[in-house]
Amino acid sequence: LNNTAFFYQKGAKGVNIEPDPKLFKTISKARKHDINLNIGVGSSNSSLPFYIMSSATLNTFDKAEAEEYQKEGYKILEVKEVNVRDINTIMEKYFPSQPPDLLTIDVEGFDEAIIYDLNFEKYKPNSICIETISFKTDGSGQKNKELIKYIKAQGYLLYGDTFINSIFVLNDFWNIKR
Repeated sequence: LNNTAFFYQKGAKGVNIEPDPKLFKTISKARKHDINLNIGVGSSNSSLPFYIMSSATLNTFDKAEAEEYQKEGYKILEVKEVNVRDINTIMEKYFPSQPPDLLTIDVEGFDEAIIYDLNFEKYKPNSICIETISFKTDGSGQKNKELIKYIKAQGYLLYGDTFINSIFVLNDFWNIKR
């Protein structure tokens, strides 16, 4: 269920962020050549309660989202206080001279806030993969059309969609590579 595992297997390197301590250990073992950070990404440099759910793919910093998952039949197993850094602080530290080729965002509840916080004037990845649908067990999740519209307005074209994720390519990059 990892959007970047294929690239890693082909020799790409990157920065992985995983706030769940258990999942972080797994990622750190599997991705030894990457930079792995046991933190979250939020709108500020602080710490936030992190909801560890009975299905790890639903872990979230968003209390309302965790409570919605409970209504869908999932359980909150634990709430941990986790350090978070804003996206621009992370970019400045790990990508000071050039943004990553691919930015993939999957942080249930915060995807939209993170992309709105990203300083597109300074950090413009060639590609962005971001979750653009709300989760519902019955498959009735809704596409976040405003988020898609916002990313396109930053100079990206919507290249593909997996139903869960939308994949954007920077217009300037697309025109150079064609």
